[in-house]
Amino acid sequence: MTENQPAKKWKFDFIGGSEGLSDTTEETEESFFPLTQAKVGDRVWITGLRNTQDIKPLLKMGLQPGNQLEVLPPTAGGSIVVSYQGNRIGLSSYIACHIMVTDNSTLMEDV
Repeated sequence: MTENQPAKKWKFDFIGGSEGLSDTTEETEESFFPLTQAKVGDRVWITGLRNTQDIKPLLKMGLQPGNQLEVLPPTAGGSIVVSYQGNRIGLSSYIACHIMVTDNSTLMEDV
């Protein structure tokens, strides 16, 4: 980039804290798994949100069961990054483990 070119502007939101980081989850149906287990490039659908007190910011953004997310490469700090409606959202592992998803779109008919 030269001095005359403006810097590219990115919209990026980060949600979550660092306390209680954990990838452990309750036993769930085989088809549903926490967002922390999704791989880069996966397109997943939200099937449920656990611990609604900690994920209120997600609800205010409109994230809810049925929404499709694309998993993007993580940040250098390890945040999970997803694309939702053209926006990039960074999530801590603590928050991402409360977002249950599926990669099977046919299951979304029941959600």
